[in-house]
Formats: sequence, structure tokens, C-alpha cells
Amino acid sequence: MIRRHACRAVIGFVGFLCLALSIPGALAQISFSSSGLSGATVNNPTSIEFGPDGRLYVSQQNGLIHAYTISRVGPSSYQVTATETIADIQSTLNHNDDGGGSTLTNRQVTGLMTAGTPTNPVLYVTSSDPRIGAGGGGNDSNLDTNSGVLSRLTWNGTSWDRVHLVRGLPRSEENHATNGIDLDSSTGILYLAMGGHNNMGAPSNNFAQTPEYALSAAILSIDLNVIEALPTLVDGEGQSYKYDLPTLDDPLRPGDPEPEDPFGGSDGRNQAIIVPGGPVQVYAPGFRNPYDVVLTQAGKLYTVDNGPNGGWGGIPVGEGTSTCTNQTNETGSSTYGDGLHYVSGPGYYGGHPHPTRANPEDSGLYIYENIEGTWTLVEQYDWQLDFPVPPVPLGTGNSIQCDYQQPGVDDNSLAVIGASTNGITEYTATNFSGVMQGDLLSASFNGNIYRFQLNAMGDDLLVPETALFTGFGGQPLDVTAQGDGDPFPGTVWAAVYGADSVVVFEPVDFNNCSGDYDDSLDEDFDGFDNADEIDNGTDPCSGGSKPNDNDGDSESDLNDPDDDNDGILDVDDPFAIDADNGTTTALPVHYPFFNADPGSGFFGLGFTGLMINGATDYLDQYDELVLAAGGAAGLFTVEAATSGDAIGSSNDQDNGFQLGIDVDTNSSTFSIQTRLLSPYFQVGGSPSVPINSQSFGLFVGTGDQDNYVKVVFDAQSGAGGLAVTSEIGGVDATSTFDVGVVGDVLNSIFIDLYFTVDPTALTVQPTVSVDAGPLIDLGPPLAIPASWLNPLDDQGLAIGLISTSVGSGVPFGATWDFFEVTAGPAGIECVVDVDCNDANVCTVDQCNGGFCETSADSSLVSCDADGNSCTVDSCDGLGQCVTDGPLACPPFQTCMVGACVPIPADDDNDGIDDAGDPCLGDPRNLCFGSVAIDGTTSQAIRINSSVGAGGSGTQVDCNGDTWIADFGFNTGNASSCNLANGCPIANLDSIFGPGCDGDTATEAILQSERWDDAAAPELLYDFDATDGNYVVNLLFSNSWTGSTQVGERLFDILIEGQLIFDDFDQVASAGGSGAAVVRSAIVDVTDGDGLQIEFQHVVQNPAIKGIEILTCSVAVPGDATTLTLAGQPGGTALSWTAAPGAFQHDIVRGDLTLLRNGGGDFGSATTDCLGDSVPGTSALELAAPASGNGFWYLIRGTNCAGDGTYDGSSPGQQGSRDAGIDLAIASCP
Repeated sequence: MIRRHACRAVIGFVGFLCLALSIPGALAQISFSSSGLSGATVNNPTSIEFGPDGRLYVSQQNGLIHAYTISRVGPSSYQVTATETIADIQSTLNHNDDGGGSTLTNRQVTGLMTAGTPTNPVLYVTSSDPRIGAGGGGNDSNLDTNSGVLSRLTWNGTSWDRVHLVRGLPRSEENHATNGIDLDSSTGILYLAMGGHNNMGAPSNNFAQTPEYALSAAILSIDLNVIEALPTLVDGEGQSYKYDLPTLDDPLRPGDPEPEDPFGGSDGRNQAIIVPGGPVQVYAPGFRNPYDVVLTQAGKLYTVDNGPNGGWGGIPVGEGTSTCTNQTNETGSSTYGDGLHYVSGPGYYGGHPHPTRANPEDSGLYIYENIEGTWTLVEQYDWQLDFPVPPVPLGTGNSIQCDYQQPGVDDNSLAVIGASTNGITEYTATNFSGVMQGDLLSASFNGNIYRFQLNAMGDDLLVPETALFTGFGGQPLDVTAQGDGDPFPGTVWAAVYGADSVVVFEPVDFNNCSGDYDDSLDEDFDGFDNADEIDNGTDPCSGGSKPNDNDGDSESDLNDPDDDNDGILDVDDPFAIDADNGTTTALPVHYPFFNADPGSGFFGLGFTGLMINGATDYLDQYDELVLAAGGAAGLFTVEAATSGDAIGSSNDQDNGFQLGIDVDTNSSTFSIQTRLLSPYFQVGGSPSVPINSQSFGLFVGTGDQDNYVKVVFDAQSGAGGLAVTSEIGGVDATSTFDVGVVGDVLNSIFIDLYFTVDPTALTVQPTVSVDAGPLIDLGPPLAIPASWLNPLDDQGLAIGLISTSVGSGVPFGATWDFFEVTAGPAGIECVVDVDCNDANVCTVDQCNGGFCETSADSSLVSCDADGNSCTVDSCDGLGQCVTDGPLACPPFQTCMVGACVPIPADDDNDGIDDAGDPCLGDPRNLCFGSVAIDGTTSQAIRINSSVGAGGSGTQVDCNGDTWIADFGFNTGNASSCNLANGCPIANLDSIFGPGCDGDTATEAILQSERWDDAAAPELLYDFDATDGNYVVNLLFSNSWTGSTQVGERLFDILIEGQLIFDDFDQVASAGGSGAAVVRSAIVDVTDGDGLQIEFQHVVQNPAIKGIEILTCSVAVPGDATTLTLAGQPGGTALSWTAAPGAFQHDIVRGDLTLLRNGGGDFGSATTDCLGDSVPGTSALELAAPASGNGFWYLIRGTNCAGDGTYDGSSPGQQGSRDAGIDLAIASCP
């Protein structure tokens, strides 16, 4: 067998040397076999531990806990024989960051510990808000930053009793949470690993500018004896609890305690405080995100802390002094590994700064809002002056917590792992003559479980860490080990997040293994020969330690020349770990770069190869040690882009990660998108001025380094710009686009790069959008060869990420936020449908429910019976196209396929067709009424978004109506006008009435907005409205430079879950930028769950200026009306006077002969509803009675509450005729 890389360095392995031919004897004694736990159905497992009842408890990220009864059916073979799924934690109620309730139904569980007895097991569980915000977009998801809860579940013999022991613990805007736990049973102290709120100590974009809270970023100690002695209380939401952490007196919710406490962290204004002598204390500060904690049998406490990510936020302002603050800072960040800490006692410092605990007097609270892409300080608080009680007691500052300490260099880490390392446990069994007893095991996202051999004091390692278990598939998140007296003694069990599985490692104690470098030996019977394992740095004497083997042929990827077994050598295979070579990867593709999404490809993130040059193996084209791929960050970062480049004859490109997609010349137009995140061109964790040909971006091609098109952010003499390179057959051409074309990209927050690929035209159009601004085409479409999209070949089109530092000699950090491919051109959310005018999809004039509609013209044109469009003045009563003759339909109606339907006209531009408009001529429909709906005020709900955007939060319009600060929202950002000439708002008279144009207070309502830049969750307002009828008025005007033109901002508006306004364009609707417009809707709330209004992304970001909700006036229509009939050609004209209090009318028709023969029974004589809720006071009757017969008519008024009393009290009548008419099948509803 030829060994391709017999002396290649192996990442993370130190137990073997390249020239070693045998294994040290002590290591040879340790051998495990590995297998999957059969019958375990689990999704995203987060924590794992056996209980006193012998069952294996496994938590899921979504809050469910599985209890598995397990049987060993043979050597290294384990089977689940029964499963109980426990949902008591998942059903814990969630809240938003203002303390208000949330409709979310899951919880994020990251900590689980078992206790109790075999008959009455006890589970201690940590959980928090399931939302994950922040990230590259800096999204404030409105998750509750006080949502951390420690709960106890106790089995009472028939069910689980749930009590929340501690509530109000911190939760970051990102994914750092209330994590792992362990208990000192001798003292009753429970130790809890509490995640931090930022990257290296300072608030930053990627953590939504949240500061560290008083109890975050630490190992906490919780005195269970004290807490369990407290009475069990029940809150107003029916939740049983013991101890609510005291919180700050939130300036936005005066009163302490507030009704919502302890929930609603309010961006730090309501964070839990440290109570001297209280049952919850900071035991050991300085941990960025410790996932788990273990207390060993020797009474030693250990944890592994997740290190920082480059570009995710810097060190505190004032770092290294005693006066650091909570001001934002993005500079000075780097990616460092995860340190193993021996937490030697109270006060041990892990090295992650915490300004509030370091400087409790003057660190301050700074509230930042993302205002149209720029983080702006909007509030600032002094701990001593603005809060009756500060979060950390004054005079207790610990200045060491201003100091950032690099893992393994400045801090006291015993070891540093270069990948996210999380769950930790102690191996206590005496297998292998006890050589592992007291060792620590920890699960790492690089696919390994590490072994740490402690010295006798437990304060250092005897030897560097070793990868005890490797190559078993997926990304282990937690690990537990069984002792001599436990079920299945000596075994190790791993919760594998990426593979949705549980893996069992069984000890093989009597394995006589030489460990010789011999390709004819497989001494651990794992399928890999000794030599192959030694080449890879895995243990040839342990079946639990195996090399990576993508195609499962028992030859490692290192030594197998064809790692996907598709017959193409790896050096020639652009998709080296995809046997289908992209032909099974269909659109759409969305890779968010979060863990195990999609769960395949390199690092589980979807890429299946690297740009090939025909000579270099893909394993030599990247270095995992300088990649930050996935993890909690949800990013893909090349921390040191090399000088390798694909251009021209260079062909030494590194890190050209790619995948294939199944498209060809028969495919429709599609687009490819990725997002580049600042800080750009990172050197030492800070942005740098790009030099020479440094660049990074997006490419499409055949997968080799001679045929591709790339669009990249490049240096351009330090100013930064965009460049497009097309290389076909090794011949390259480049066009550059400077700041005059694309703007100041170097100082942007993010850059979206696109390719629109037209397989029919064989073109690629590169496009850019900066900070969610307008799309800018970078030159004309570029021609590509038909061979790139050959439907007869056996591979997909290659797409991927590319970077280079060629010419500079300075490696830099480059970060991508996501990668996706969707149908349609760039920036268009495409729906495949039949177009009214042609056969193409994704155009603006689509047929919707039989009508042609365009975004530029909201009028609807009837589609006739033969499928061709015809205008309303050339359609006969059968829906056929004709060339002459008037329409034979009543006023406000036209024909469509044989039926008269309302003409969709909207004279007052309120979004309601005139036919259904309750108040024609009034876009706010104020005739509907203004009765309170929130149960707390005597006025209608009127809210605006000026709070948090430089406004007071309350505005009084030109009519004296008060518009309060908006509430009831789940996400979004508040911002104010940024147009160069300010924001004078036009059209105010048409909406608010005469004399309102120029009124500054009314303009203020339309000058601030709530906008939503996150794809999920969509912006939702939830109002406490009882069932009934309402008018909802939504106020809009454009006040942002990036959406001044038609089509630059489109979004959908849903009310009560129904799509009311599709692809709404506020500029088109208002007639221009800076003009006010209202969209009004009549809403019937019937579900008993209040009134919900949702804004969904289409193009750019949804934005709303104000919301007004009016409920129905209670006046019933009067009964005084007169009806006049007049014959005319083609029918009979009906006209009437309006019934007082009615804004619409029903027209009921009956048969006079039936009325006479029925003895005056109007119900049995009712034959037709000529008009249901008809606006105006006239209609045209087309039908004529039979000879000798006649029709009778009844005009009945309707108002917003429905049908009123129509004619029951009219003089000379014998009681009401309404009851019988209402019962008639033919009557109006």
C-alpha cells in the first residue's frame, strides 16, 4: 500500500511521533470499542447522564428530555428497550426582554444532572430562552436576557413534579446560556457554569451590544439547602418556584420589584444583582462561556472555557486598569482556544474581563441601538446615581477583572484545545488496572473526546492531552463515564450533537496489543490497520480511536486516494467527499454556518471539496487550526488567509471551500449569495488597511482553478472596493469597482455578494449590496461556457468561498456569515407561478387568483375565460372579450367569468377597495369608532416608534390625539430619519385632516420607525384585544436613504395570520419618498388570543412608523330610509337615502307572488341578496320579474358591529320582518 502522507502533521495529536514504530506500553493498555446506541431517537442532544434508576437521561436543545432504559445485548452492543420523553422543562414559560410574555413553546436546555433514589429520581436542569440572536447581523432578537432558570424535577411515583429553584439568571443575546451543573452533596452547594454576554469583555455587534451582567461569565455557587428551605410559591402564570433573583429597578419600568420580575433583562437595566450573603454567588469569575463543570471524587472543580472568536468583539475600554467600562469596542479581538481550568477555590479568575464586577462604581451601563446599520449610544446610566441599588455592591470591585488573559499564555489553563470543547466528566472506573481513574474526559466539536491525566494534586497535567476517542462521527457535545458500581461499568457515553446520536465506548481490558507500525495488523479490530492509524495519530490498540474515513472503506482519508469512492482521484475531484459530485444537491441551498446545519460536508457546514489544481490533495489545501467553522458563532472564518491564489498560472489557492449544485442549461435563473462580515482584513483581531491583492469573497465555476468567476472585496490601494475576475481556460480578466461605485465598503458592517446565473443566456451577473442597501450590478453580465452547465455531465456547478493575501505576505482574517442559493435573480424572493403576460417566472406581473397584478399598479384586471387578459371595458357578462358595449353590472362592479364583482378601486388610498371601505374619503376610517381595546385606557391604541430613536416616546398629533411609545413587539430596532434634508413629511392633511401639513408633532410620528433586519423571527406586534371587529391603521413614510425609490423596500403585512398586503411598497403607495401613507384593514378577531400584526421580509427590511387600532362604535343603524326605483335601458335603478349610523347597506330582493301566497311571510318570499355590504346609495337591478309578477326590495343598514335593526319600528308595520328574512337561505349574510 502506498502511504501518501506517512509523516504529515496531525492536528491535536501528541501521543505519537511521526517516526515512532510502536506505542508506549501504558497507552497500549487502554482500549475501547465504539458503537451507536440502538433505538435512541434524539435531536440535537446537549447533555447526558445516568440516573439513580439506571436509566440514561439525555436532554435536547429544544427542552425535551429522554429517559432511556438500556440493555446490553452483546459485546459493544447496546439497545434502548423503553423511552420516556419528559416535556416539563420544555413547557416552561418564556418572556421577552421587557418582561412581557412570549408565545415561544420551547426552552434551550444545556445542563442536566441526576440525583435522588432509584424509586424517586431527581433531575436538576438548566434552561433559558430558545432564541439565538446577535451574530454577524447584530440582531437583537428580543430574547429575555434574564431567562436563565435552574429547575428541579422529582418523580413522585406517577409523574414529575417541577419546581423552579432559581429564576432570573443571565442569558446572552447570542448562544451563551445557563449551562452545566454539578453538586457537592456534602455541602449542598451546586456549581453552575454561567455563560458570558460578550466576546472578550466589551459589548460588541456580534453580541447585540449587551454588557456582562452581574452574574454572567462565571462559575456560580448556589446553596441548595437555603433555597430548598424556602416556601414553594406560585406566580401569576401558574409556575411553581422557590427563589427569584432580585433585580435592578428598571428605569423603563419604575417600581421595585416590577410586576414582571425577575424576567425581562431590559438590555441590562433589569439584570439580577449580587446580594451579599445570598444563596447565589459568583464563586469563580472570568469565564467567557463554560459549557460544563465537574466536581471530582477528590473534591476538585474543573471546567473548560470556550475561547473568543476573532472579529466578534474586543477587550474592554480601559482593559488592564482598574477603571474599565462597559462601552462598546470591536478592536483587539483574536481567536484563541478553549482552556481547561482547575478552579482552585473561591475567587479563581478565568481570564475573561467583566467591567461591572471590576469597577462597580464607574463602569456604567451603555445602551446602544442599531440605527440604520450604525450602533448608536441612545442611553447611558450611572450605577451610583441612576439605580437605588447597583448590580454589584459598591466597594467590592476586583480590578483583576479588567484584565484580559489569553488562554494558555496569561491565564492558568492546564491545557488549550483549538476547537470548541464542552462537556466534561471524570473517569472513575478501575479498568486498565486503574490507569485512567481520576482522569478527565471532555467532548470537543472537532469530533474528539480528549483525555486529561492529572497529577496527584490535581493542579496540573502529567502529560499533554490526548484524543482518546476519534473518528466516531459527528460533533460530541457532552460525555459521561460509568464507575465500577454503575450500570455498564467502565463505559463512556457521548451525546453527539451533529449526528443526533448517542455513542457508547466500551472498555476492552485484556487487549494484547504490540502497537507495531504494520499494515497487516489491526490489533484493535476497528477495521483500520495499525500503520494507517499511526499515520493518522490514532491509537491502533483502541477501537474507540479511529481515523476519519469519509467513504467508510476502512482506509483513512489521509491514505485513501479517493475519499468518496467515486472513481475520481482526490487531486482531480472538485467535490472530494461527495460521491454524487453535486448532482443530488438541489435548490434551494441555505447554509447558515451553525453547528450541524446541514450536518454534512466539512465541519458539518455543507462544503464538500476545495478548488482543485490537479496536483495538491485537498487535505493539504486548508489548516483546521486557522479555521473557525460553525460553532455557536454561526460563522465561517479563515483566520489566516494564505498567499495562495487561483488567478492565471498561480493555481495554488488555499481555503477554496466549495460544493456542487444540480443545475444545467435547462434550469431557470437562480442566484448565489454570501455575506462578508466586518471587521474586514483582520490582523491581530482588529481590522487593518488592506494591501496589495488581499481579497475575499464568492466564486462560481467548474471547481478547478482555471475556470471560475469570482466577486471579491479587495484592497484597491487601501481604500477598499470590489473586483470581479473571470478566468476561462486559464485566461483571466479583472474589473474593479471603487468607492465611487460601491460606496465606503471599508467602513461598512456587512457586504452581501451575489451572482445571478442565467443558464439559458449562459451569463453570470455579479452584484453587491452594502449594509442592506440597494443592489448594485458590478458591470454587465459575464458570458460563461456552456460546458459549465452541461446537462450530460456527471457533476454539478461549483460554488464557494475564496480568499487570498497574495502579494502582501500578511495573512489576514476573513469572515462569511452564510451561504445560500435560491431561485430567481439576486434580491428577489421568487414564487414560481404562471405569469399573465409570458411564461417566465419571478416577474412582477403574475396571475394571482385569476387576476393579473403588478407591484407598480395595484389595480386588478380580469383574466378572461380563454386565459388572455382583457380590460374591464371590453368584457361581457360571460367573461368573454368584446370590442363594444357597456358593462351590464351595477355601479362599482364589473364582470369576471359570468359574475358581477366589485371593481377594485381605492379612491382614498387606504388599501381598502371602495366596495368594502367603511369610510370612503377617510384613509384612517375614523367613522368606525375609537373605543378602548386594551382594557387599560379610555382611548384607542395609538403607538409610534420614536422611543429609543431620539424621541420622547409620546407624541400628540395635530388633532390632539396621543400616540404612545410602541409596545407589544417581539424584535426590531428603533431608528430616526437619516435623509440629508431632514424629514419633512408630505400628505399629512390627507391622513390627519386639514391644517396638519407641517405640524412638527405629527411629523414626528412619521419620522421614527421600528425596522427589522433579522430573517427570524419576523417582526410581530401582539395586542391584548378582545374578540370583535376592528380597524387597523398602519402608518408609513420613507425616511431612509437606502429605500427612496420604488422597489427598494418590499414587505408582506399579515394580520391575524392572514396576508393582507402583499409586497407592500411604501414609496409606491405614498407616491414618493418622505410622503405619508396609511394602510387600513377591517379585522375580525375571533380566536380569543388578541390581535397580531406581522411584517415579513421580501426586499430589504420591513419598517413601521405608527399603528392605530379602532374598535367598533356601538351605535346601531337607524331604520329611517327611503327607496326609489326607476326603470332604464338594461335594468332598474335603485337609489336610497342612507340609514343613520350605517356606512354600508344590504340589498334584499323578494318575490311578490310568494309573499302574497305565503300570507305575508317575508322569509319564505326572500329570493336573492343583490348586494352584501354595498357602499354608496345606489345600485342597478339587471333582472326583470316574470309577466304578471313583481319584486319587492329591502334596504338594510350595516355598521362595523354587523347588521343592525333595519325596519322593525317603522310606522304602520306589524313588528319586525328581520327575523324571517335572516333565516332565509337566499338572504344576505
